Amino acid sequence: MARSLDEIRDEALQLDEVERGALADSLAESFLTPEELEIQDEWMKEVERRIADHDAGKTKSIPLEDVMRKLRAKYSSTSGAPRRRPTRAR
Repeated sequence: MARSLDEIRDEALQLDEVERGALADSLAESFLTPEELEIQDEWMKEVERRIADHDAGKTKSIPLEDVMRKLRAKYSSTSGAPRRRPTRAR
């Protein structure tokens, strides 16, 4: 007899954090199309390349505090009007 969803969930919740994360990733990936899986794979390769470049000293990192200060300065309003969040291009 097949186990119920509740039984499977309860068993999965007994896994450690790393195992639960791996299970969640596997389940999420099962919804992706082959094209989406290919895109995800290409992004992972790009992330790994960027990490390798950073580790090799080929890139310069900017402290988060500096980035946030520049963004606040760029997007803060001096007119007293409410600040608008930048919109994303589609």
